[in-house]
Amino acid sequence: MKPFNIEEAKAGKPVITRGGRDVRILCFDCKTVDNAYPIAGLWENRKGFEEFCIWSNKGEFLIEETDLRDLFMKSEKKEGWLNIYKEGTCGLLYDTEEEATERLDMSLCPVATVKVEWEE
Repeated sequence: MKPFNIEEAKAGKPVITRGGRDVRILCFDCKTVDNAYPIAGLWENRKGFEEFCIWSNKGEFLIEETDLRDLFMKSEKKEGWLNIYKEGTCGLLYDTEEEATERLDMSLCPVATVKVEWEE
């Protein structure tokens, strides 16, 4: 999982809990005792209902303790297409299979055009 980043969260990037539940941030300036938990939001429980919660600026549900409600940045699934060549090299990453096959370098003896998937 990608560590919580308050600046990315403020920019609207998706956030989840350590347990993989979706989180909807409501504000980053909640007034709490000692202002220790300024992030307020809703997280989705096992039944699909949202529960209110507050977190520290580091995304901790409990400061200095691990909890399934701790915040993390949600990984984004990405995909692209690569041309693989006989010598074990590959070309650039393309958005579509059609674009990749159009750009095959026949002088390098192409073996395959393959779809690749990853998370960022």
